[in-house]
Amino acid sequence: MFSSYCACGRGPIHKLRSWGTELFAILACCLVVALSGCGYAVNASATGAFHVSPDAITFGAVPVGQTATTNVLLLNESSAPIEISQVSVAGQNFFANSQSSLPVTVNVGSTYSFVIGFKPGNESSYSGQFTVMSAAGKPVAQGSISGSGVSSSGSTSTPGLTVSAASLTM
Repeated sequence: MFSSYCACGRGPIHKLRSWGTELFAILACCLVVALSGCGYAVNASATGAFHVSPDAITFGAVPVGQTATTNVLLLNESSAPIEISQVSVAGQNFFANSQSSLPVTVNVGSTYSFVIGFKPGNESSYSGQFTVMSAAGKPVAQGSISGSGVSSSGSTSTPGLTVSAASLTM
């Protein structure tokens, strides 16, 4: 009687096997959820195989009408050369130099640098973004840009205190 009960697959051993499979599936899903987001992103924007330095450009306060620039360095951390076809800038009063040298191929472990500039037109805060495009038309790197235009008159004065030996009593 016991052997026929187990042979038809309704016994306690069969139920344990079924629960074990279900338990394994549940634990595997929990492990996937627990480990998600624990990877390494080469680029803060996660759009490509370049390490971007800096990936956030802050020009700070720049006098209206004057120009501030900074170099941006791309390091190819992928396993293949990447051809850069364009560096574009979105945002008012920001610009990219080095466009005349494009397209350019950046080999594995090699770098490419370009210049991002800012020339504020008036006293205001500005923000934008730069994007590096591959020859295939896909973004391979990007970063944020910000800066402020400030008065260029140079006549800002800070009240001060003048002390002389004659004004001190001891």
